[in-house]
Amino acid sequence: MTNPKVVVLLSTYNGESFLDEQLESVFQQVGVSVEVFARDDGSTDNTLHILKKWSERNNLSFFCDGENIGPQRSFLRTLRKSPDAPFYAFADQDDVWKPDKLLRGFQGIGEVSGPALFMSTYDVVDRNLNQLFTRDMHFDVPFTIWSTLMYRCPSGCVMFFNNELKKQVGDSNPKFMRMHDFWVLLTALANRAKIVTLNEPLMLYRQHENSTVGFNKGQYLMKLSRLLNSALNNNNERLRQASSFQNEFGPILSDNDSKELSKLLDYRRGLRSRLLLARNPRFKSLSWSKNVLFRISVLLGVF
Repeated sequence: MTNPKVVVLLSTYNGESFLDEQLESVFQQVGVSVEVFARDDGSTDNTLHILKKWSERNNLSFFCDGENIGPQRSFLRTLRKSPDAPFYAFADQDDVWKPDKLLRGFQGIGEVSGPALFMSTYDVVDRNLNQLFTRDMHFDVPFTIWSTLMYRCPSGCVMFFNNELKKQVGDSNPKFMRMHDFWVLLTALANRAKIVTLNEPLMLYRQHENSTVGFNKGQYLMKLSRLLNSALNNNNERLRQASSFQNEFGPILSDNDSKELSKLLDYRRGLRSRLLLARNPRFKSLSWSKNVLFRISVLLGVF
């Protein structure tokens, strides 16, 4: 396939500071035909003017329906309304892509039949694009339903996927979704999609004071404290994600996965159930802090 079409899915919200730079890097992609399809989530700054400016001279279309629904729902709505194409990719409003980001995704899954997802990594940079470090995604360790429910999931901005997986995500109706990228990965795992990874940075992931999702390398005790506070105050967010996953994909899961998922959903019924889940080897993260958090949150009944 020569110059395959890729629809880049973008959700914006008060992104005037860096949106021009991001869009420039998207339209400078090589080896693919790019169309940007964007939804604005109720911006009050100059974002809509920037989108309109780019739409007048590039293959970009956008819509705004007046609601501020948050990035997870905004991205899902954008995906559902997007034009038909063989391939799709999410984009944040404040990053910078390397010129071959989309081409590498196509090279990874372009010949796959059936649902497929490609994920790479990125260089973390400050607001002025000075490199801080390269994110190690530990792609040598396979993704599973259980690791994803523990919140091991690459950011949506590194995801490149085909039309088959896009349809499966678009047809789903999650009652709860922490973020769109988690739901895409869970959908891929439930449908046994082909998952291809590349432990090579294909973009610059900008960290700044307005980032929707961010992280810092190091400072482990501070990170653990922050994660624990989040667990205590998120109204069993992980359990709600597991319940939503079961409601949507339970009928197509294997018998073994269904049993394990039921154990997870029923873990609060007694101390023995909590202890068994806390010791379940399937729920093991690559991060010691997340492993500690998992056990504490299960024992406290706030997972």
